[in-house]
Order: sequence, then C-alpha cells, then structure tokens
Amino acid sequence: MGQCRPRPPEFFGLEPPVTVTITITKMSHDDDEDMTVLWQCNLMKLAFINQFHFGVFYAYVRLCEQEARNIVWIAECVSQRRRAKIDNYIPIF
Repeated sequence: MGQCRPRPPEFFGLEPPVTVTITITKMSHDDDEDMTVLWQCNLMKLAFINQFHFGVFYAYVRLCEQEARNIVWIAECVSQRRRAKIDNYIPIF
C-alpha cells in the first residue's frame, strides 16, 4: 500500500532534527573527575537546544553551580600563588 500523505516534517517543510555530538578533548584536565564534570557541563549545554521541558531549569541551576566552583577555583589559585593553573577551570559556554 502506497503512502497517502507525506510525513509531517516533509509536509511542513521542516528540516530533520539536529544531531549534536559531544566531543571532549583532554585539554589540561588530567583527573577523571574533571573529565566527568566537563562531560556533564556539555550535556547541560545541550538542554538549551530544545524547549518546553523542565530540564532547562535543572541545567541552568547546575551550570550556575559550576560557575560558582570555577570562581572558587580561580580564587584558590590566586591565594596559593599558582597563577599557571588558573586556566584549568571547566568552561561553561
């Protein structure tokens, strides 16, 4: 039996959903915990691609927590006079 109607994305002229891949490069984060936090931050960034779900609020709160941890990291590096390690924070956006 043939197809009577086109599928909705084709009918409305919409493009197929965007496929996003997360690539994690091991910059200067040697610890597995740092790599896990970096992976989680990338997942939280992806929550903002879609709309109309409560995951955006959760991701916003988690990214704010990571921002606070980054500020504490930079402050600790300055207080311990380890300015070379200031750039080892987890980037948010």
